[in-house]
Amino acid sequence: MSPYPMEGTGSIIMNLLGSVEQATFELIGGSGKPFYYGAEGSDPDLPYTRGGAGGGFVEIAPESCCARATITST
Repeated sequence: MSPYPMEGTGSIIMNLLGSVEQATFELIGGSGKPFYYGAEGSDPDLPYTRGGAGGGFVEIAPESCCARATITST
């Protein structure tokens, strides 16, 4: 069993203000596993934010990267 969060990795948490229902996040120049918040909390199977306007990335390797949010519905 591996430790969580994975040793030597980082996380980025993104929260959007306002009534944003659908937003997607992209990690540029890095690798990590995305997650989004839904009505019941974080859900790795959601393809975008839903009712919580947030999410982020976990298990990001130590490297320089940027994160971008794209809002598709408010």
